Amino acid sequence: MLLVPIYGAIGASIATGCAYIAFFLARTYFSMKIWKGFSVKRHLITTSFLFVGATLNILIHSVWLITLINLVLMGGIILIYIPTMLTAYRAFREKRHQTASQEKGMEI
Repeated sequence: MLLVPIYGAIGASIATGCAYIAFFLARTYFSMKIWKGFSVKRHLITTSFLFVGATLNILIHSVWLITLINLVLMGGIILIYIPTMLTAYRAFREKRHQTASQEKGMEI
């Protein structure tokens, strides 16, 4: 409400982003109180990267520089999630292999 009259659409986007981050942090905090044993470090790093990227997108007006910064941030996020992507790929490949084995068993 405070940012929109002053900054217009940019103020609305800032307020929405800040509200999302506050909700994410509160939800994560209370979830960790109930369920033990999960790490949110990667999510917090990703949220920080995205917040920094969004802030720089507002402040920097050089297209080439902001494109380079966005690519670096995206590369960083991809690097953080490589273990998760590999686990998902292995599970998909194993499931596909099991399905193919079952189909071959039905043909015989």
